[in-house]
Amino acid sequence: MAITPEQATQILQLSVAMFDAAPGVVLGEQMASIVNSGKSIEELAAIMDDTTYFTEGMGYYPNLMTDQQFAEKFLDTLVGDLVSADNKAWVVDELVNWIQASSRGEAIWYAAEILASVPESDPNFGAAAAQFNNKVEVATYYTL
Repeated sequence: MAITPEQATQILQLSVAMFDAAPGVVLGEQMASIVNSGKSIEELAAIMDDTTYFTEGMGYYPNLMTDQQFAEKFLDTLVGDLVSADNKAWVVDELVNWIQASSRGEAIWYAAEILASVPESDPNFGAAAAQFNNKVEVATYYTL
């Protein structure tokens, strides 16, 4: 059984949020295979955050980072300066709570899922949502 178009989009959203890049064919196939085996996107995210792609290959998020450091660095990578410092501080607190309740990968997925659903006209997060959605569109073009 093949993954659904919705699952393909979710895999691309996760890859863009987690790696700040399209997964490419090889990693995309591996991620699709995990989902095709019956795992949810949340489970895929938790699996991917334990891989060397995430901790070593990308060099972004070594395991020695505290949850706070991780959340700050992840959010900076995800939204840059497109979100105010106050809003970023609030999101970092939420991310730390999500991480402590689940995993770093799942927190990334939740953030990606929420950001993708924000209207691009939103005064607080719209510019970041537009940038994220554009990256997912580019990832779709280069991967599918």
